[in-house]
Amino acid sequence: MNLDSCGGCHSHPAMGGSSPPVNPQMAFARLLKQDAKVASFLSDKGPVREVRFVRNPDGSPDGGVHGLFTITGMAGAGTCNLSQPDRRLPVRQFAEQRRHA
Repeated sequence: MNLDSCGGCHSHPAMGGSSPPVNPQMAFARLLKQDAKVASFLSDKGPVREVRFVRNPDGSPDGGVHGLFTITGMAGAGTCNLSQPDRRLPVRQFAEQRRHA
């Protein structure tokens, strides 16, 4: 999960567009009290970003979008208790850690 709706990230200059001037992912992280593990490549003034891996740990191609946040603690999440992915490492270090996981 990268935000609470598609329009959260794709809202400038109108719904379906690109990143808004202020990154809503940061406000979302604070709302969910998940900001302690915000990815090193996200910032308030930066663009909305996503996580994609080139390869899976076994070396096979990946390329898919991976979550930055979890729904744990949100209304309607029920008993979900997934931990937020820890993406605080610098991008290169994160890629290396992921490769060896």
